[in-house]
Amino acid sequence: MNLFRSLLVLTSLALLAACVPQVEIPAAVIPSSTPQLGCTDNCETPQVILEEPSPAATLSPKELASGQQVIFWHAYSTHAVPLIDQYTAEFNQINEYGINVEARGFLTDDQLQNAFVSDGQDGQPQVILADSSLIFTLEDQHLLVDLSPYARDEQPELMNTAIIESSVNFTRDGYLYAIPAHREGVFLLYNNTWARELGFPDAPATLGNWELQAAAAFNVNIFHSNKAMRGTGGWLFDANPETILSWMGVPSGANSWDFFTDPEAVATFARLKMWQEQGFAWVGKNTDPAGYFVDRQALFVTVPSREMPGFLSHLVALNMPDEWSIIPFPLPEGRTNIGNDYGYAILSQDPGSQMAAWLFIQWLLDPHRQAALADAEFALPILPATQADWLLTAGYPRLAEDATRALAGRGIYPGGSSWPVFRQIMRDAIHQVMLPQILVDDLPGIRDTMEQLFLEFGD
Repeated sequence: MNLFRSLLVLTSLALLAACVPQVEIPAAVIPSSTPQLGCTDNCETPQVILEEPSPAATLSPKELASGQQVIFWHAYSTHAVPLIDQYTAEFNQINEYGINVEARGFLTDDQLQNAFVSDGQDGQPQVILADSSLIFTLEDQHLLVDLSPYARDEQPELMNTAIIESSVNFTRDGYLYAIPAHREGVFLLYNNTWARELGFPDAPATLGNWELQAAAAFNVNIFHSNKAMRGTGGWLFDANPETILSWMGVPSGANSWDFFTDPEAVATFARLKMWQEQGFAWVGKNTDPAGYFVDRQALFVTVPSREMPGFLSHLVALNMPDEWSIIPFPLPEGRTNIGNDYGYAILSQDPGSQMAAWLFIQWLLDPHRQAALADAEFALPILPATQADWLLTAGYPRLAEDATRALAGRGIYPGGSSWPVFRQIMRDAIHQVMLPQILVDDLPGIRDTMEQLFLEFGD
């Protein structure tokens, strides 16, 4: 699906109804010199799969990369931008090849994805740091270099890392399209001190135990002398699609996963309805969960990776008195955690540019640099060596250990390159699911309508 069309879809999707809306979307007008993301017919974009020469060709890395200019686009958050700018400047100063890298940050995944439509061919990057959705989009259009020859090459100048085993989410049919950097997701935060006072010495490991603890917090607050506390206590409801999927998880060990045929999709919707009706989940008016967490209006809150640095600052400012932790979502049996993997990919056709981009990636993959970036981003490093370094150097070492457990697993968000469309459909669906007039019997129909919308707009 071309990206311009995706954006129109995202702005036109309304609340799900019983029937699929008929939406006419004009074709995108894109200059022929610009790669057209999502194009499937009559495309002029050349295939850029690295075949020959391989990294072990006749020219040395220094000869190939000498004097190359490399444009680097990334979606690191504001917390990590100063570091990535610092590392880029250091690479430009000390690399022996005369490579000069120009870094451009877009701060959000959507902004980075949009840039591939709005920028002309002359401004396109040679290397990117992007999430799995954009990686899949570019791979679908044959714009990415196969990195497996580089990763397997034995030339010491390439600073090889044991990355193949960690690259499963970026590997297709034997081709490696990105080097894994870090994983982002949604964290479930838990007030350990309050839970112990409620009679629970351990964090919930099952959905049943989670419901018992959420119910206990709700029952305490319902009789509180402060009326603002009544109706609170369990989980501060979060309607973000990533959070709903985090409660669902993915089948353990699955090579592929179809949300629409998974019975856990409807089962998760049903649990959310039940939690709402019984008071285990409640909706706050403030978008910042920190105040609710500090005031014991929520035993559980959810916070995305990129919002964790700001959340931690708010807890410090509010003098959080209780001990708390990050815990894994208590998932149904046979399920594993879900998240969004980010990786470095190369787009350039030119062998010299490819080599220069690869050498820059290897510079960034140094465990110390990746650990510092992950700490600033509050994301889980994917490569084992970087994880080990992160646990030793993290600003919040206990939370880093918690985050490692909470984001362990290889499940990624559904939809592939159409994840932005799926995300909007899921957002509309969950709002409908939580309407008081919607019954559990209506949930399969909502899931089916999601599938119809995705079939219409997601490809």
